[in-house]
Amino acid sequence: TVLTDDILRVQNNNGTLYFLAKKPFALQRVVAKLRQGTMILLDITAEPNADITPLEIVLSKNDQKESLSASVTAVSDQMENTPIQRVNYVELNRYAVQRLFAPKRLLKESHHIYRVPMRTKKTVPLMLDGSIVAMPLVSWRSGDITITAVMIRNHLQQPLILDPRRLCGDWLSATFYPRNQLTPEGTATDSTTVFLMAKQPFHQALQLCF
Repeated sequence: TVLTDDILRVQNNNGTLYFLAKKPFALQRVVAKLRQGTMILLDITAEPNADITPLEIVLSKNDQKESLSASVTAVSDQMENTPIQRVNYVELNRYAVQRLFAPKRLLKESHHIYRVPMRTKKTVPLMLDGSIVAMPLVSWRSGDITITAVMIRNHLQQPLILDPRRLCGDWLSATFYPRNQLTPEGTATDSTTVFLMAKQPFHQALQLCF
């Protein structure tokens, strides 16, 4: 079966592929080509009441990871023009914190939150004074809002209180978990995680500081 537009609609939203099935179809193999030329083979099918949990493909290249997220689902013709939904800021922040810290048995999937690439180096200049080491961990998106978890470690030989106003970037919110007060470098509580919410992808929001 050829997957023509009357059977399957494909939308590329900033590196995330959305598959919208207009009618059920049997297993088909399609090819997705990434910007750097890498080819990915996807086996997709559509059927009534299918699971619409977003899928993520992670590639390793030059010690860095780039991901392609895809939502594969089957819906009726009546849902074809339904806009992409998003959760509110509180729910998105709670989801991100739980994905990193809650036991797996308590985790719940969301059809409106999905992983996205961070497109950054292993460490980023989140504070320009050199007081911390910041390592991006993972980004999620819901609608047009992105939230990114960044591990922060004190780089000083003295206690440090983290002030969100000193963070580089254009952020809607910054939530420190489990603490915003760090002990000197090398001690048990010298690190924490900050969850940064932005209207842009993480790398773009960070660049706005410079």
